[in-house]
Amino acid sequence: MSRHDDEPVGERIKHVMNRTGLEAHELGQLLGVDKHTINNWATGFGRLSRAHLAQLTEIERVADRLSGWTWRGRRKELFAARRRGRNLYDQLHMSWLKRNG
Repeated sequence: MSRHDDEPVGERIKHVMNRTGLEAHELGQLLGVDKHTINNWATGFGRLSRAHLAQLTEIERVADRLSGWTWRGRRKELFAARRRGRNLYDQLHMSWLKRNG
């Protein structure tokens, strides 16, 4: 569960993008969809599958833990190298691929 679960999906997507500085195509890669689908979801068109909602919740958890003062700082933190050379963005992408092939 995320503290954003009660918010409309479009607001949750906008929150993640504003918090992290991710562009639609980057968030789409984390959710296994294209930027047009992200834009549709952000504006209230279409529905997310359970798998997409689970991944969005995980992305929200990571986004809310980023400590940068601005979206630029949080974006830098998201893409900064971490353990085993993978940054948080890559770790999120790999988790999606492992669960959804």
